[in-house]
Amino acid sequence: MDRRLYIVNAVVLLSLALAYAAFWPHTTTIIVLIELLVFGALCYFATGFRISISVGSWTLPWYSIYGIGTLALGGALPLLVMQMAGGGRLGPFYIVLLLILEIPMVVVGVKYLFGTHNTGIAAE
Repeated sequence: MDRRLYIVNAVVLLSLALAYAAFWPHTTTIIVLIELLVFGALCYFATGFRISISVGSWTLPWYSIYGIGTLALGGALPLLVMQMAGGGRLGPFYIVLLLILEIPMVVVGVKYLFGTHNTGIAAE
């Protein structure tokens, strides 16, 4: 599998952020949600186009950048749940289910961030 396929994830996230910006009221929760989605999408774009990025004296490999983007999405999910629950659109079962399903996303993000992932994704 080619890591450049993460660009597709980035396009989906940017589309979702654009939809939230266009059609939802701009509360503080929605604004932070949009920012996290855009940040995650930028990390995924960087993952697809670069093998590493230099930040000051640090050099972040592509999998660390992917981990940071995944953790940003992990931060966006509770905001989405809070916003949906505040409007009365989700029952308590679905709120708990979504928050439990966030745990694997955060675990994957941390594994990629520290380079302990075990995938068949090539660096090139």
